[in-house]
Order: sequence, then structure tokens, then C-alpha cells
Amino acid sequence: MEKGNIRGFILFILSLLMLFPFPTVAQEEEISYPYSILFLNFKDLSSDDVITAIPASITFINLDIGTRTSITRFLDAEGTSRYQLRPGNWEIEIKADSQQTPEMDYYGKHLLYIDERVFVTNKSLYLTPVGALEGIVIDKSQNRISGAAMQFKCKSNGKIEYPKKTDEFGSFSVAAAPVGNCKITAAYQGKVGTEDVKIVQGELSNVVVNLDKSLVSSSTNLLYISVAIFILSALFVVFSYRYLKYKFQKQDSVAQPQHSHRRQEEKALSAEKEKKVFEEGQLNPRARDIMKTLKDTESKVAEFLLNNNFAATQAKIRNATYIPKTTLARVLQSLEEKKVLKIDKIGKMKKIMLTEWFLGKE
Repeated sequence: MEKGNIRGFILFILSLLMLFPFPTVAQEEEISYPYSILFLNFKDLSSDDVITAIPASITFINLDIGTRTSITRFLDAEGTSRYQLRPGNWEIEIKADSQQTPEMDYYGKHLLYIDERVFVTNKSLYLTPVGALEGIVIDKSQNRISGAAMQFKCKSNGKIEYPKKTDEFGSFSVAAAPVGNCKITAAYQGKVGTEDVKIVQGELSNVVVNLDKSLVSSSTNLLYISVAIFILSALFVVFSYRYLKYKFQKQDSVAQPQHSHRRQEEKALSAEKEKKVFEEGQLNPRARDIMKTLKDTESKVAEFLLNNNFAATQAKIRNATYIPKTTLARVLQSLEEKKVLKIDKIGKMKKIMLTEWFLGKE
């Protein structure tokens, strides 16, 4: 075949390949599984050894929907057990109890997330070596104390719950206390007692807490001091007030006759002036009719303005009539709505004037 024909044939093949591209490999889609296979083994928290050849009670709590399932399994020589769980959030509580001991030997509580994209999950969970604890609280007369406050200082394990008070029989118990020394304190009505006890794995430990000491806290002392300071301060204020009141009363008694006489003269002049207005018939019929319909506080304000050239400031009216500030504001608004007076604001000052309509000049 000639070179030109060969070249043409190659170009023909290449054009065909361009018309029919090579197929591409599709990306693998993520797969969601309806459940996951969970392989668990349990380890001793104190030794890191796998726990084997022991019965275990396991409770699975689905935190998403609230279901609870309990299973009892015998951990074989390998210590691995198989479970089937739905995807989601789980809480797992494990209690392992050897038949060779009278009480629980291991305890643990863990949170676990099962991924819907993972079909097989392997987990190692640590369990705390535990024993049981029982005790009572008594006073000096050997009486059992119900409702005594309890405090436990044992080997750290935040997942174990301790009783906060003794029961109705004055006793308390802990089904799974961490192995080691434990200090127990009880308090009731100002009395306190403390006892030390050693927790042995798989064994029951008993303790008696005697309330043999008095409980005096720093907070109580601080309360007493605060109360004493408050009482002294109150007495000082009362004494100072009475002393100053006596001093001012003594000063007033010296000038009382003169001031009293002056006040009486001022009241007499004021009453005479007010009386003069009405006696001389200066009010027009409209004003007289309106005055009869006014309330006491409204009447006081109108009479004051009538006797002060029909105008005054709000502050002067308040000082003269002794009407409280908030009440006076409502009275002025009411009189303004009744067209008895009008209010002019001059900066921060309010000038109050009787209307021409009320005075009969319109």
C-alpha cells in the first residue's frame, strides 16, 4: 500500500474514534446500609487487658428514637462479641459479673455513633473494675438518720452516680463503686461525720458513718457577721435620724411663734383675696357654671389662676396648691381639654393661662 493511502487510512480511523469517544468509568456512589455489624471487645481500665470468660449484661439505648434493648452475653476466650445496630447515636451500658464473686466486677457507660456508610464497625470499650458499697448514718445515740446529705470522694469515674441523701431507713448503697479507697461524708442538722472505706473488686464493703462533729461552715460565720453589720448600721441610721430631728425641732421651736404668725397672716390674706374675687362678682356666668363642674384639684388650679392675674408657671402652681407633679400634669391636661386654660411651653418652662373663652372675653 502506498504511503499516501496509508496516511489516509490512519486519518480515517482517527476520525472514527473522535466520532465515538471512549466510555468513562462511572464514579462509585456512596452506599447507605440499614444496619451495621458491630464487633465489641471490652478492656480492663486499670490493666488494659481484654476481659474474657465472664458474663456481661449489655444495654443498648438508641438516643435518636429512645428505644432500649438489653442483652446478656458470655464473653468467650477472645473477649469479642458481635451485634447488629441501626445507624445513629447510641448509649451502651455494660455490667460484667463473674460467678466467682458475690458482686459486680466491671462497669462502663459509653456513647457510640454508628455511621450508615460503614457496614462493619470494630470497637474496644474500657470498663472500670468495681465493687459494691453499703452503709448507714447514725448519731451519737445510735439512731439512724434519714435524709442526711451524702458526699463521696472515691476514685475518679464521672459515669457512676452516688446517692445524695440517705433513704428512709438511714442507709445508702452504691452498686458499682470504683475499686480503691473512698472517703464518705454525711451531714445532718449541724452535725457531720466522715469515714474511709476500701472498695474491693467484686466484693461488698460495709461502712457506718457517725455524726460526731459539729458543722460550722465559713458561709455561716459570714452570714452572722453580715447580719451583725446590718443591725449596727440600722441602729446608727436610726440614732442619727432621731438626733438630727431633735436638733431641727429645737431650732424650729425658737422661731416658731414668728413663723407661725407670718404663715397665718399669709393664709388670711390669700383667703381674703380669693373671697374678694367671688364676692365682687368678677366671674362671668360661663366661668361660674364651669367652676361648679370642676373636680377639687381642677378647681384649686382655676382659683389660683383667677387670683394671680389669670396666668402662672406650672412650678408656681405646684408649689402653691401642693398638688403632686404627675397629678398636676393630668389636671392641666383635663382643664386644657375643657378650654379652661391653655399651656405655652417656653424652653423648659410651662406657662399656664386662663383662656379668653373661659373669662368671657370671646
